[in-house]
Amino acid sequence: MKNGAPLALLLLAVAAMPRSFGQSQYAIPLPGANLSRSLPVLRVAGDGVLYAAYRSSNLLGKSETLQLLSYDLKSGVQLHHNTIRVPAIHGNRAAGGLYLSQDATTLFYAELYPPYIVLAISAKDLVETKRTETIPFSLKDRKRKFVGLGKDNSLAFTADAAIATPGQRSGVRLLRVDSVNLSLVSNQIIPELVERGIEDLLWDPTSCKIWMRENSSRWREYSESGQATGNEVDNKHYVSDGAIQIAGDGIVAFYGNWERGLALRYRDHKIAELPFDCSPSPDGASENGQYAGVLCTTRPDKKAEDGGDKILSSEFLLLRTEIPDIIWRQKMEYLDVAEGWEQGCQKSIPAIFNTGSKLWVISPSRPAQLVVHEIAQKN
Repeated sequence: MKNGAPLALLLLAVAAMPRSFGQSQYAIPLPGANLSRSLPVLRVAGDGVLYAAYRSSNLLGKSETLQLLSYDLKSGVQLHHNTIRVPAIHGNRAAGGLYLSQDATTLFYAELYPPYIVLAISAKDLVETKRTETIPFSLKDRKRKFVGLGKDNSLAFTADAAIATPGQRSGVRLLRVDSVNLSLVSNQIIPELVERGIEDLLWDPTSCKIWMRENSSRWREYSESGQATGNEVDNKHYVSDGAIQIAGDGIVAFYGNWERGLALRYRDHKIAELPFDCSPSPDGASENGQYAGVLCTTRPDKKAEDGGDKILSSEFLLLRTEIPDIIWRQKMEYLDVAEGWEQGCQKSIPAIFNTGSKLWVISPSRPAQLVVHEIAQKN
């Protein structure tokens, strides 16, 4: 944090009971889905329309189709379902993300490892309007992310380009792609950041700010020119397991071990702390940043056939970022898909939407469905 900046420390215990007082639950089927090979990516528009995109595959594991669904959360009615041809693959496939244009007319879907694909899709009828099968990553780039849309409505991608390639410097790669014709706008590498070590990275392409975890616990904010802004969050007692960005140059960073942990919300040079009786990690956020999902794990379950530790189930906590406090908790199935050691890994990230006094949390679940939790919250 900046030297001399005022510090407010708020200690709040996680409530044993949620503060929401009513909920309903229903399922949306995912035709053709195999959640052991491909997980859906979700996005909710401001009017409450849910969008889902996922690959379908045959019994031999071959996939060459992308399934798209739109669903009105407020009325509980499916609006559209469409299938789009995509490059064929065999086996697992991790999706890079699904984002909506600022005017809510176009969806953008991406896969970040060869064979590449970026699709522009009409939000009205889920029809493809444009595609490219090129994303200018280096083959050595790690931790690739599709982070959404930024200034000038361009698509933003980032990667750890710490491993140098011929003709290129090492550093943090920031890519911007024109959302109209899907052509490259800029390919920037920031060499100053790689010298500090890159454990994790969050980039807001609208504010042009980067939060980077430089060691096991410290998060520090930088400009796109690689200059430190003076904003940082750290905790010496726990390891950080991720963070989310919030408005006002803010961040909520999660720390813990298997037995306990905490969330640190940093904004306007003030810190608020929320303890947990588990090890928390980020698990989705609402578009307006008012709510965040937290994956709460107390220990890894034993998967006997592997002889190792694997999270098979966990509890989902809904965090209100402003206070911060927990307003709802629910047992949820943990799902992930990995393409390979050097390629992408995708976790099943719930979608969170709020309007008025109602909240929706939508999460993928076996065998092939989305579970919708509609929560009525106390005023």
